[in-house]
Amino acid sequence: MIRLLLVAALAAAPATPPTLPTPADGCVPPSPVTSTDTPPPLKLLAPREIWPVTRGAGVVVAVVDTGVSATAPDLRGAVRPGTDITGGRGDRDCRGRGTALAGIVAARPRGNAGFTGMAPAATVLPIRVTDADGKLTGDRIAAGIRAAASAGAGVILVATGVTTPNGALADAVRFAVSHDALVVASAADSGSGSAAAEPPVAYPAAYPEVLAVSAAGATPAPAAAGVDLAAPADGAFSIAPSGSGHYGVEGAGVAAAYVAGAAALVRSYWPSLTAAQVRDRLETTARPAPGGPGTLDAYAAVTALAPRGAAAAALAPAAPIVVAVPAGVSRPARTSLLTAGGAAVALLAFALAAAARRRRTPM
Repeated sequence: MIRLLLVAALAAAPATPPTLPTPADGCVPPSPVTSTDTPPPLKLLAPREIWPVTRGAGVVVAVVDTGVSATAPDLRGAVRPGTDITGGRGDRDCRGRGTALAGIVAARPRGNAGFTGMAPAATVLPIRVTDADGKLTGDRIAAGIRAAASAGAGVILVATGVTTPNGALADAVRFAVSHDALVVASAADSGSGSAAAEPPVAYPAAYPEVLAVSAAGATPAPAAAGVDLAAPADGAFSIAPSGSGHYGVEGAGVAAAYVAGAAALVRSYWPSLTAAQVRDRLETTARPAPGGPGTLDAYAAVTALAPRGAAAAALAPAAPIVVAVPAGVSRPARTSLLTAGGAAVALLAFALAAAARRRRTPM
């Protein structure tokens, strides 16, 4: 009887998605595993707590990588044609990495499945900068960032990079800033596997205008020491270019994708903020981490009324401000509408909510 129960339990356990492969020839096939579980980083970031306020509508997130498959089921209707810097469109993805990153940013919910994007109403702009072998150069990344900014992206995700400075890349970053685009870049290589074992990637993340992101818990290498923000990545999985299955992905590139999704939520709810102000929110609302950069708190980044003492009256949300108190904060009702007479109460509620979240153990 015990043996039968054990066999039944093992059979009922959800299968773990395989690691996203790097094919020597051909394209990434559909994944044989479709998980109904919620990836650990998504459990920690809990974007569903933010969705009653915003889902990222109206924000374009450029994914500067291998392209993004417009036919991936969870991204249908979300992907623009984009561009391939060598010519053509960017909405096809043979290698799968760009699609996986885009899924973390903006995958639409699928029934009762646990996986979804951070900002499932955002739009994805695919910019393919890799060659047929998946390789890239600083000049290619620079061209991709320029193309993304010129196309109106509000957030530009660069999940990998190069180890040496590049004049064209530095100019492209400044070009994006001049177009009010927030560039979010990986502070280490975006390959799968242990985040702590990743080699450093310094550029474009090392440029001061770029929000440099590392995987939470990883020790940044000296060349990538100027990390601005950390985000969870261990145990993550995302969608494949075709089929309904999932592939496992990890590393700083994945962490950067979660930050890019959070940035889309902020830009959607606070459309009057500049890219620099969005970055400021993401950094100043992060949960402190001993000896390293703060860890992304997407809920606080969206809901905080006045980071660094900014006047609440100067902010212009896209909708009536809703005070969404996280689970664990004692209140008669989970949400309440902010009115002119209740501003002080709402500020107190936000302070209590933020304090409750920061009492949690940093990742």
